[in-house]
Amino acid sequence: MATIQHGDFKAMNVFLAKEGGKKEGGGAVLIDFASAGVGLSMSDISMHLCHAVPPPLLDSPTSGEDKMLEVYFSQLSESGVAVDRPKLERQYKLGCVDYFRFMTGRFYGFSTPESYEKSATNRNVALINRSPKAAFAFAERVEGYVRMFEAEFAALT
Repeated sequence: MATIQHGDFKAMNVFLAKEGGKKEGGGAVLIDFASAGVGLSMSDISMHLCHAVPPPLLDSPTSGEDKMLEVYFSQLSESGVAVDRPKLERQYKLGCVDYFRFMTGRFYGFSTPESYEKSATNRNVALINRSPKAAFAFAERVEGYVRMFEAEFAALT
């Protein structure tokens, strides 16, 4: 289920049409394809949710991560895309783990209370790089996914 992915799917790389200004063919335009490549189909969704959604919303039973994925899967189905939900949910979790790997190697070594404070209101910076609470919540979510994958692997051996 590999596909072409944007690779840097965050708010600053998406332009939305103003209300009432939606052009025919869609209201969103993606820019900055420098990180585009082949990867898991859910990687961009994994990146987007941790970039843009505050932890209390991701944890909410009514609007949380599962609900957001359900809306995404429903939109795919309504657009005629065959949805294998268990496979896509697994890809989503793998995408979160991989994105955590990337963020740990690239950004977290330089993270300080001052760097978080400096970026706190900059919406062009990933939420997990401007909110320690979001960074820790993301790390905890990824830890749960890693434990799940470890248990699956242990059952195979």
